Amino acid sequence: MLKPSLPLTSLLFLQLSLLGVGLSPMVLTPGGNEDTTGEVQCFVFNAEYMNCTWNSSSEPQPTNLTLRYWYKNSADKVQECGHYLFSEKITSGCWLQKEEIHLYQTFVVQLQYPREPRRQAKQMLKLQDLVIPWAPENLTLRDLSESQLELSWSNRYSSHCLEHLVQYRSDRDRSWTLVNSRSSFTLPSVDVQKRYTFRVQSRHNPYCGSCLHWSEWSHPIHWGSNASKENPSSFALEAVLIPLGSMGFIISLILVYCWLEWTMPRIPTLKNLEDLVTEYQGNFSAWSGVSKGLTESLQPDYSERLCHVNNQQFLVNTNCSIAVLLHYIRKKVGLTKKDTIDLCDETGTMKMFFLSKTPTESASKFLTVRNTYYICKVERGPPGTRLENAYKAFVPLLKHPEPELIDALRTQCDILEKNRIKMIRIKKPRRSFQLKPPQMSQ
Repeated sequence: MLKPSLPLTSLLFLQLSLLGVGLSPMVLTPGGNEDTTGEVQCFVFNAEYMNCTWNSSSEPQPTNLTLRYWYKNSADKVQECGHYLFSEKITSGCWLQKEEIHLYQTFVVQLQYPREPRRQAKQMLKLQDLVIPWAPENLTLRDLSESQLELSWSNRYSSHCLEHLVQYRSDRDRSWTLVNSRSSFTLPSVDVQKRYTFRVQSRHNPYCGSCLHWSEWSHPIHWGSNASKENPSSFALEAVLIPLGSMGFIISLILVYCWLEWTMPRIPTLKNLEDLVTEYQGNFSAWSGVSKGLTESLQPDYSERLCHVNNQQFLVNTNCSIAVLLHYIRKKVGLTKKDTIDLCDETGTMKMFFLSKTPTESASKFLTVRNTYYICKVERGPPGTRLENAYKAFVPLLKHPEPELIDALRTQCDILEKNRIKMIRIKKPRRSFQLKPPQMSQ
């Protein structure tokens, strides 16, 4: 006889349908075909009650099935389900209370079909493999040190029969981290700027059963600060401003570089000296300010402030023309107006001899303030000879010049002389010879 269902049976059936499936043994009909209708799925919830369900909707005509159960090798008699579960007024399960559950005995269930008395589905189940504990409760976090956290919890089941799965992540992580644990969990390193979330689930461990079904997840517990959660609007603003700021900074650097290239004087090096000579076609006299008639036409302007002499070193004011500066230097070192001179830095690179186009240019374009320069005399060939315009040497007016300085000046002088000879050969006209045809003797 079917009895009316208890309150909450529909809720229990819904909970069971969400947790998974149980055992699925093969049940044969009297004709020998497989019968999937009679499959009974049982789960023991925290050893407090058990639900056994089956599917009656696959029958050609829905039928109220009868469930009988007993324990193998036990003196208990066969009993019929005392509290049926219904689905659309058709029996679909059975609810058994705690006193009717014996975990470590073989549980036998049998479905009977009222219209086919010979059709029976019998199954033997190990209830210890079907236990699903309640979700862990009372999750607690404790600070072990400045960077360690300990997570603990409690269960309404024997703790020695449970294993646990801890799941955690920070607000900056996209995926969860899973860790197996027995009774508590320690996170060895945490960031105080992050917000962490923890939750735990449990299941029967292999010492007490072989259940593969986990409990529901516990209610999450949080630790940390909400400061790391950025406002989406501020994040979007940063995503736009940072690239624009970077582009603006790069463009500014390019503009500053172009401005420096345009305003700062170009200082020749030994690598491009030969190219400069070729570009200006060897017209070096216009650079050095010692062309014929230059000294006569340009006189120094003593209204400009010139610095005092200090032993063999003296200071000069570069806010003047190249012609004035060179005239003042010649006078200081006792050279004549016909002597060709220039200034070189400590590496031996000539400054104004190669870069200036006219002697009226300002010397400050080629000389850096608060820097040291050496006076170099340009030695030419004997006057009145074919080599009077030749470059023989650049001689620094020092008592003991460094060998590296001498080598650098010699290299520049050799390049100038080679290019001078090259320009002479280019300008020299080529002679053409006209061959007369041989005369035939008569």
